[in-house]
Amino acid sequence: MATRVLSVEIGQGVTHAVEMDYEKKSNPKIYNCFSFRTPDGVLADGLVKRNNAFTNILSMELRRRRIQAQSIVYTVSSSRIASREVTIPMVKDREIQKIIDANANEYFPVDMSQYHLIYQKLGTVNQRVEQSAKGEKGKQANSKNAKNSKNAAVPGQAQMLRLNLLAVPNDVTKSYFDFSTSVRLALRGIDYMGNSVYQSTKNSFGKGTNVIIKIDTTSTLVTILEDRKVVLQRTINTGIANATEIVLEEMLNRIEYDENETEEEREEKKVDYLDAIAELTEEQFVAPTFDTAPVDDNEVVTDLVRTLREDVTNSFKHLVGNLGRVIDYYVSRHENVEINSFTAIGAGADFVGMTELLSNELGMEIKPLTKIAGVSFENGLDKKIKLGEYAACIGAGIKTQNIVPLEELQKDLKESLMFPFIIAVGCVVLSMGLYIGGSIRLSVAQNTRDNLETRKNKLQVYEDKKETRDAVVAAAGSIEKFVNSSTNQNAKLTETMALLERLMPATFEASNITSTEESLSMNVTVESKAEAAKVLQQLRSNSAKKYFASVQSSAISEVEVANGNTVEKQVGFSVVCYYNTETEAGEANTAE
Repeated sequence: MATRVLSVEIGQGVTHAVEMDYEKKSNPKIYNCFSFRTPDGVLADGLVKRNNAFTNILSMELRRRRIQAQSIVYTVSSSRIASREVTIPMVKDREIQKIIDANANEYFPVDMSQYHLIYQKLGTVNQRVEQSAKGEKGKQANSKNAKNSKNAAVPGQAQMLRLNLLAVPNDVTKSYFDFSTSVRLALRGIDYMGNSVYQSTKNSFGKGTNVIIKIDTTSTLVTILEDRKVVLQRTINTGIANATEIVLEEMLNRIEYDENETEEEREEKKVDYLDAIAELTEEQFVAPTFDTAPVDDNEVVTDLVRTLREDVTNSFKHLVGNLGRVIDYYVSRHENVEINSFTAIGAGADFVGMTELLSNELGMEIKPLTKIAGVSFENGLDKKIKLGEYAACIGAGIKTQNIVPLEELQKDLKESLMFPFIIAVGCVVLSMGLYIGGSIRLSVAQNTRDNLETRKNKLQVYEDKKETRDAVVAAAGSIEKFVNSSTNQNAKLTETMALLERLMPATFEASNITSTEESLSMNVTVESKAEAAKVLQQLRSNSAKKYFASVQSSAISEVEVANGNTVEKQVGFSVVCYYNTETEAGEANTAE
């Protein structure tokens, strides 16, 4: 049975998580996918900090979705992680790390005591070298050819190993180690975003050159595959942050509060980062080209789009310009190259009009990701989510390129083995003590047994009465267990439904109702946000407190509902009502 893992990408605005089979060789299964707003203060340029709000949200999602994973994998993107492609002589795998460590300062002119190097093989390349039978450099460049060469100095071709090097700051990985102690899941690995994207997309393309563009909040990763192998990866330090902030700021400015409103009603009107993302994925704030960004008077668009489309579209000029330069750089270094496909993933890829803008401005057709080959989704989950947003999480679970320093892993391994070793030694010592003490007690017990046998024979007359008493006690215990097992929160489900019918507005509709020992959850639709606020107010009212200790709800969003031949817009959200167990205990005590 495959080990399940929770693969997490903590983004600047949104955190994505996937429960899946970990590093399964074939057809790993995806069981759960979910996202939530990353609380403020969690992430700062690749560093993560412990945050109670994050821990509480994640714990609630794990319980609500009944996630079974006991370990966690992170995929990390940071502008402080530097990458560089290098070539080294063909050596055995155990020698690779020694060579790159010896030349670390040449690859990255920084204080390497603050970094550790991670490498990934990219293949081989033939390189022109001067072979010298006497020169140490010639031996190192191509030791095998040098041994076979009879000429002292002959220019020729040597096969070299291509590596993609990552210089990872030690404090980045340390921050994830510290962060993981607060989420109550064992840390299984920390993956680099470039590898995560590659692992999730490599099997979705055939031979040829394919470009994958991952558009995130503050950065965009460009990955170019050639025959399913990475030939180039570049990070552009711009993403969707500016566009999202433009929309969010305008949404906040348009909120109108009534002085007679309650705090709960005011809270329901508030919007955040996820609400702005939702607007960008539902309405076309991104024009097909920069020239058509201003909205014409005769165009039929919402007032919000009319106000913001030009600013939102123009916020991507820097991104488009840098994407063009990366593609031009690759094409200039490869003659007669033909790029077979361009695929966009990440949060920005789902913005209405984004792929059309990129296609028109770059002069190449760019499509969103529609499939992830080599994995399976439980219960048609891939039809319910946006694949591009979860691609990196899935890739990190398929095969992790750990950016954890080797000595850190060894340290963790020693610590994980030390405790069982101490326990084993303690058990040996304890067993010896028990053996010695047991021998003494055995002699005493034998004498005691003989005395008890004598007493047993005298008390045999009471044996029948004792058996009758034991049978009565067992029957009483069974009846008590039956009563306890038949009493639970579901016994009051009918009474709870009657309460909802009495308190809820006429347009209230509930679906997907699920009742457990702890809570009652359901999806709710009403006609307006005002009625949605009233529903939440009633669920938290004094009348409902007898049944519910607390009520949690998701963000309110508009949904379309079919009504005959017409489609009506309504408001929908999900609610989780946690039962008031203290009331149940009080009623039970009163009954007694």
